[in-house]
Parts: sequence; C-alpha cells; structure tokens
Amino acid sequence: MAFKKGGRKMKKIGWVLLVVVGLLVLSGCKEAAESPPKERPKTLTKQDVIEIVRKSEDNVTYIKQQAGAEVKVTGGVVGASPQTNNSEVAGEMTYKDGVLKELLSNVKQGSREVETYAAGEKIYIRSSGGTWQDISGNGTLQTETTYIPAVDMFTNTADDFKMKKQGNDYVFTFTGTGEKLFEKIRSFYNLRLASIPPSESKLVLTYTVDAKKKYLKQVTQKVTAEKSGQRVEMAIHADFMNYNEKTSLPAPTDINL
Repeated sequence: MAFKKGGRKMKKIGWVLLVVVGLLVLSGCKEAAESPPKERPKTLTKQDVIEIVRKSEDNVTYIKQQAGAEVKVTGGVVGASPQTNNSEVAGEMTYKDGVLKELLSNVKQGSREVETYAAGEKIYIRSSGGTWQDISGNGTLQTETTYIPAVDMFTNTADDFKMKKQGNDYVFTFTGTGEKLFEKIRSFYNLRLASIPPSESKLVLTYTVDAKKKYLKQVTQKVTAEKSGQRVEMAIHADFMNYNEKTSLPAPTDINL
C-alpha cells in the first residue's frame, strides 16, 4: 500500500511539473512572438574599418600567408625578347604583443627554392631541399611583405582610397598615379621600376578587409609603366588567412636545433 501511495504522489508531482513546463513553453513562445525583429548589421564607415585593421595588428597571434609576384619587361632594346620573373611565397607567422615570434616560409623563384625557419634570435635556411644551415647572427629576415608591414601600409594610405562593402568584406581601391602613394608603398613591395618615374606609372591597389573576423585578408597591386619604348608590368598579391588559429610553430623535424 505504501508503494501505491508513493505512486499517487509521484503522479501528482508529475502533473505539477507538466503544468509548469507548459507555462514556461507558452511564456517562451509569447516572448518570441512579441520580440522585435533583429536589426541589420551596422554598415561601417571608412574610419571604422581602418580602426579594425589597426587593432588587428595589436591582437594578432598567428597568420598564414600566400603571396606571389610577376614582373614583365618588354621593349627597350630592338629585337629583345620579353623578360618575365615570377616568385611565390608561402609562410606562417606567430606574434606576441605585435612582435614577430616565429616564422616558417618557402620562397620559389624559377627553379630556386629557399626555406626559412626563425624563432627568437635563431634563423635557419635551406636551399632547394638541401640541409638546414644556421645563419643566426649572420643573416636577417626579409619581413617586408608579412602581415604587420601590410597593416602599416594600409593604415598609412587607406584614407586616399574608395571603399565599398561586399558581403562581410570591405574593399578599398585606388586607381591612378601618385608619387606620394608610391613612396608609401615602395618599402613594402621593394618597388624598382628602373628609369621609369612613378609619375609615368599607373597603379591599381586593392585592400580587402574581413570585417567579421576583423583583419586585413588581401592586398593586390598592379603597376604599369611605359617610357621610351620600354614597358614594365608588375602584378603582386598577398593573401592572409587563418587569423589567430594557432599560437606556436614547431620547428621542422629535420632541423638540428
């Protein structure tokens, strides 16, 4: 009999719980029905986007990079064949407090390939699949085209660009000539146009900012210059990805640290 009494009590409690749950569900439905529609994401101003990229420099801990450059020279010497140089760069970098901590990169130019690993004060390189060489103290890292210099170039020039929104991205574009702008970007791309001055060169420069993930994700540049029958065409791109998805870069297993 005790068991039966307990069963009735449990049944009663069960009904009470059922009623309470039902009220909660109804309350939730009512709130959902009365809640105002969600506002559309705010369209950012140019200064908002510039500030997002500026902060990404302080907050970056890891970035992956794919970059490439093609330079084509035609004319200048009668009967000369066009000269074309291509290079590709793949790399990963970690940062701490805005300072480069580790770097792993691979640069290909024609048949030549150079790999670099750096951590702190240690720098190792190897060429075309050879053995790693410790050049610490005797070499310097070429970091002009990595993320933080790209951000610095963007924040120093973006005011002169037109901006438009494309999905989650904001695209900044400049088309034209301008010696001052060339001077601002020259160090980033190590630009050398021989005897052709910037005033006689056409530049198309584009930055793409991922406003959702809050970082600069692409830089592209095209330069066309022509003088005295010589024409130089340069196309460069740097794509950044996997922002802050890692915190460290292990050394290649075949480096003798």
